[in-house]
Amino acid sequence: MLRNKEKLFIARNRIIYPNAVYHVTNRAPGREKLFLEDEDYLYKLSLIKKTASEFDWKVFCFCLMPNHIHLLFRIRNDNLSQGAKSLFEKYAKYFNAKYKRKGPVFCKPFRASLCEEDSYLLTASLYIHLNPLKAKIVNSFKEYRWTTSNLYTQKISPSTFIDYKFILNLIDKDLNKAKETYAELLKKSNEVEHKFIAQDENAVNKFRFNLIALKNISGISSFNGNETSNLWDEIEKFKTKKWLKDETNIKAKKYLIEQLLADGYKISEIGDMIGLTRQGVYRILQQGKGK
Repeated sequence: MLRNKEKLFIARNRIIYPNAVYHVTNRAPGREKLFLEDEDYLYKLSLIKKTASEFDWKVFCFCLMPNHIHLLFRIRNDNLSQGAKSLFEKYAKYFNAKYKRKGPVFCKPFRASLCEEDSYLLTASLYIHLNPLKAKIVNSFKEYRWTTSNLYTQKISPSTFIDYKFILNLIDKDLNKAKETYAELLKKSNEVEHKFIAQDENAVNKFRFNLIALKNISGISSFNGNETSNLWDEIEKFKTKKWLKDETNIKAKKYLIEQLLADGYKISEIGDMIGLTRQGVYRILQQGKGK
């Protein structure tokens, strides 16, 4: 687990504490663009570097898309909101001045997901790096310039403010082996359904469950022996008629459903996952009361 609470802060319903890791996203309103030419991307990158230095953030990876951005980083203090506000407002001021426009450049507020498990952190990095490919901007993740995927897959190790080694070390302490495995994970991850956060705020969590379901990634330590893997096993067990009909399993069934609800899944989505109707899911939740 990544959590190391020293002092807990609550801001805009976000859980904030020193040394926590966050996946932050923000996008342009409607069909507007954030970047119109290379100079815009380069300016945003310079702001990310300056913001990381000023607020003492450790940036693990990023992806700048034409109409939205992804950042994965660790904060040292309770300055997530202040740092993100500075990062987005400075770029908005630059963009509006350059293109002689008025109005918001980013949607408000930005989204920030707390990464509490190594499996979520690794999954979030894969999700971020796959964005250009899933959006069909490029045919290979290697072709996209405005992301950190090459730091995770190419053998060269350039000097950079991005701490790409932290996530790679979750895979293997041998950096070259870790990069080879990460490149394979990217290829396999491309087989998994990938919804964009703009369409579904629980997109990364759902992507993680589907990724864990792939049997050919079971050798990665970050996906072994963790709560999410066990939860997926429970989902598979739930689908067996014998277990489903066993009335002694009510508490276990209710607990599983509650875990999925806590992860942001809707009743209809849970029903699809475990092979029940909405009414069936509600019935189990009601049956479990007081037991």
